[in-house]
Amino acid sequence: MEESIRALYPPSSRRRRRPPARRSSSSSSPSLPPPGRFTELLLEHGERHVGDWAAVASSSPSGGALGAAGNGAAASDPTRRMSSVDGRVRLCTKSVVFEPRCASRGIVRVAFADMYGPPSLVADGVGPSGGRGTVEIGAGRHAVIGENNVVGPYRQVREATEFRIAFRFSGPEAMVEACGGLMRGTGGGGGAVGVWG
Repeated sequence: MEESIRALYPPSSRRRRRPPARRSSSSSSPSLPPPGRFTELLLEHGERHVGDWAAVASSSPSGGALGAAGNGAAASDPTRRMSSVDGRVRLCTKSVVFEPRCASRGIVRVAFADMYGPPSLVADGVGPSGGRGTVEIGAGRHAVIGENNVVGPYRQVREATEFRIAFRFSGPEAMVEACGGLMRGTGGGGGAVGVWG
């Protein structure tokens, strides 16, 4: 039997089989979204990322005391008039960050010190895609990072803005509770005067 195998497959004609080439993880599934732009390098020194959730954000100018002050350029700022922008909300140890899925929109960072108070739950029933609630954040100032996917200095928007974040697939309770604990621990919140009283 061995002689017949050697006759059919002589040693010189046997080829070694190579293992199949591995594909890179970026080409393995074209339906996945590109990796996010968020990194801890965008945060303050010593600030850490705590958690993140899929969300839809919207914003509007707030009628607080800081809303009337400022220049006309900030009044027309696109981050103050967002309408159902899909992305991820990220809770950090000193701020809340919203990273839009669309790379041309800037990442919005609201520091705890610039918030009127801790984020509050809004009883509005079921959010988009079956999510279970909305969080409201009022702030006298926020930073816009990496607009049009270009690295550059942060742009500070010093106008009172109210952000509404609708959670897509989970409830907002864990985020609100963790944010409240972080704000008490850092002494943040209540730094701006306005709608939270």
